[in-house]
Amino acid sequence: MLGRARRPVELVVVAMWIGVLIVSVATSGRDGRSPLASNPLGHLILALLITEVGGLLLVERAHYVGVYERGINRGPFRMGNAAISRLVVGSGMCLVLAGMLIGALSLRRLIAP
Repeated sequence: MLGRARRPVELVVVAMWIGVLIVSVATSGRDGRSPLASNPLGHLILALLITEVGGLLLVERAHYVGVYERGINRGPFRMGNAAISRLVVGSGMCLVLAGMLIGALSLRRLIAP
């Protein structure tokens, strides 16, 4: 589906995750509180990233099934193609649903103070 654009999309998603981690660590105070805990806009950005990763898994399912087969599909993690496909689709759906839930809750907090 993404074809040749898959690698740049993956790099953008990874860079965004790293950016969120850097911002949350750099702006956290000495009390250990994350800025994402009190900022609904930060939750909305995190929800968008989680939904993006889930969507990427679903759109490029065949690619990630192949990655799993060539990567860690050895020893106790050995699975057949159907099980790997269900794992990738299930992971993608759970990430999309979690992102949508976090996004809905943060939008509710943004709209109704």
